[in-house]
Amino acid sequence: MNSDLRRLDRDVAERVLGWVWVTINPGWALLDGLEPDKHPYTGTRWLARPDFADEECASPDGMLRPANMTEREDCDRHFPRPWSEDDALAMMVVRAVQKRGWEWMFASHRALGTDFDGDPIVWGWTASCLKGDDEVSAVAHTLPEAVCRAALLAADEDGKR
Repeated sequence: MNSDLRRLDRDVAERVLGWVWVTINPGWALLDGLEPDKHPYTGTRWLARPDFADEECASPDGMLRPANMTEREDCDRHFPRPWSEDDALAMMVVRAVQKRGWEWMFASHRALGTDFDGDPIVWGWTASCLKGDDEVSAVAHTLPEAVCRAALLAADEDGKR
């Protein structure tokens, strides 16, 4: 998985979808039948949905994992939410931005110039968000990545109001 896209997914979770940082407290270890100092995640910070209830959450490295892990092997079982790589998950981002009053436009392109890293884009997408007189757009190789980048720009615009 691309670490830039993982950071993008983490930013989308926090700034667009409203996920929050939580700290795993020692009480979880007791609920799991472990001594607080034996739980591998006691004291660590995780990114979780606002309705966090022991389901899934993201560690600071951007990977999503079950919140209530008791076995060390669980560390290798990732549950990524690749909003920037999956069409269906990107539509969750589209809906979240629409709920804040933004409308979307999408366009596909055959030749775009260069991407954020200066590499040529042979095929790509533009995702645009419109709200009143405000418009933000992002260009990327894939539609999900363009959606996520535009959603972050829309969140920035909302923050200016």
